[in-house]
Amino acid sequence: MPPELEERMNRLARRILRTRANALRAEIYGVLEESRVGRGLNMGPVNPRSAPGDPPARQTGRLQESIRIVMMDEANLVAHVGPDPKAFRGKPYYPGFLEYGTRNMAARPFMRVAVERFKRVIAEGGRPSDAP
Repeated sequence: MPPELEERMNRLARRILRTRANALRAEIYGVLEESRVGRGLNMGPVNPRSAPGDPPARQTGRLQESIRIVMMDEANLVAHVGPDPKAFRGKPYYPGFLEYGTRNMAARPFMRVAVERFKRVIAEGGRPSDAP
């Protein structure tokens, strides 16, 4: 393969990686945006808790604001998208507790929901930005 063609293909692959990583970040953000107000236990006039099984309702906004492309390795075409552990001030496990639950709290998945939507759109031949 001519070096010019190989370089062109590598640039295109890196651009697709960045585009898809940003689309997944937007999908995760969208799942969290959908659950602005909880449907769980009533805690007063505004119900900030989400029901078990629903994505976590927004309380401080730190989780939603932490969604980033945490690592991108363009040489190997790998990107890690999700909550940035640095955003949780010594509690980097907090998003995992929400995603998978604990023995005292049912899971409030947001990453798995977003990834499944993302995969479905890709499998149907659409672009991630076309997701509902």
